[in-house]
Amino acid sequence: MLPEIIPNWHPIFVHFTIALFSVATMLIVSSLFIKNDLKSKLLEAGYINLWLGCLFTFVTVVAGFYAYNTVAHDEPSHAAMTDHRNWALVTASIFLVLTLWSIKLYRDNKKQNLFFIGCLVIATSLLSITGWKGAEAVYRYGLGVMSMPNVDAHKHMEGATPMDHDKMEKSTPDAHKHMTEKGGHEHEIAKNSFDSMMQSYPQFPWQSFTTALKSSKLNSKDSAIEISLLKGGFSSDALFKINLSGNNYVLRFMGDNHSLAQRKIITASFEWAGLNGFGPKNYFIDQEQYSFILSEFVEGMTLNLGDTKNKKILKAVGSILSRVHKANPPKENYQEFSQFIFGQKWYQTATAEKNKIIGPSVLKEAYKHWIRINDEVNKLPIKKSMLHNDPNLRNVLLNGENIILLDWELAGIGDPRKEIAHVCAWYGLNDELMNAFLTGYYDRVPTNKELQILKKLKTQILLEFAWVGLSTLKADLDQATWDKYYDQASPKTVEDLSLIQMQSENKPADEVTRNIFLGLIKQFLIESKKE
Repeated sequence: MLPEIIPNWHPIFVHFTIALFSVATMLIVSSLFIKNDLKSKLLEAGYINLWLGCLFTFVTVVAGFYAYNTVAHDEPSHAAMTDHRNWALVTASIFLVLTLWSIKLYRDNKKQNLFFIGCLVIATSLLSITGWKGAEAVYRYGLGVMSMPNVDAHKHMEGATPMDHDKMEKSTPDAHKHMTEKGGHEHEIAKNSFDSMMQSYPQFPWQSFTTALKSSKLNSKDSAIEISLLKGGFSSDALFKINLSGNNYVLRFMGDNHSLAQRKIITASFEWAGLNGFGPKNYFIDQEQYSFILSEFVEGMTLNLGDTKNKKILKAVGSILSRVHKANPPKENYQEFSQFIFGQKWYQTATAEKNKIIGPSVLKEAYKHWIRINDEVNKLPIKKSMLHNDPNLRNVLLNGENIILLDWELAGIGDPRKEIAHVCAWYGLNDELMNAFLTGYYDRVPTNKELQILKKLKTQILLEFAWVGLSTLKADLDQATWDKYYDQASPKTVEDLSLIQMQSENKPADEVTRNIFLGLIKQFLIESKKE
């Protein structure tokens, strides 16, 4: 239970801090209006409360920083949390100065100091504002509230990158993520009977699953099956949490948009990841139609934006991606595929069609720069490897100190450098954090040459993200309109795209994302001209 409780230590301690400082101010101010022997007693009591409040402040600030770096949050709540933190640090610093001042007054046996009392009243006013902002962070934005809905129900909008163009178009409200029971990002519909769940979702091959279950080692005559739908995300697959004899598992049914050949490849990727320890362990797979997979339910928490500032976590993510890239691929049923080149293929195909308008006129110039950079980064042969192809934050599970990668639906063979560049861009890593991630990946400090190539790849990704985005837009615009929209757009980064999509449970409107995609093109041209 401790991991669930720890973020709540901050509101526990902060109430002592606020109460002690408030009482101190009240007592010290009251001493101004008392003329008898009670005057000195009130003043001394006020000082004692002030000193105790200062001691509690140190604990409160430490607990606050822990909560700041651990609680689940989205971008609006992150802004509210940061605003509260900044006010708190200023207020705490002022009270520390006042505490030291009061000790000097007490030791000098000075009865009262009007200037000191005035500063104390001002500091208490700031304390009230800080407390109000903290309450806003909890009650308006739901920070630290474990039952808060939709904190992470936006999984694949965050992953709507070159890796998720299909999922942006072929999404269902059905389950996508199996997260943790311990305050993570699990979204369960109420537990239901197995028969009732079968009736509610008749489109899935329940009979095949129950037949496989009965013949497996997991079957027990005495065990009842508890089942619940794991809800959230933008996948056409559906995930269910199943409890057998007190043990939890995840049942994944493949969406109807997958062909039999695709289902074979997907199940082979899941099986490969589980056997190598990169993904959850798989207990059995439909070997006829490849329509379902039963996997372990992994305890832990998926990453959030705050985790992208944690060097230890970034090193761990780099380390597991290195292991993925170094491992031998599956012996059969794998694909020579990389979602990172989807945008390039789309652009090349679309521009081959006569009179087809797909974006602003500047795309032609941008493509020439992309070709130049591509030639530079591919001067030497590249050893392709197995890629996860979807390493966004909601697919990275922190299990103790271990990292598990979820959702191997898009895995395939490709250039591992693209996956590394994607992580750096999508996570919004600065140079220091990127070095931490790459140190975990290479198991050493990256060389200047590796950093230079990565910089070029990150520049390429700006245009590649824009291509993928343009491929999903349905608007039929003429060239003049496209160029007008482009002129109005401001430069954007991949992190901008990540943030705006994380704030939406559903796919954002075309006019919203179009501005981002056009801004990516502008930023690409800025960066490419520096190369």
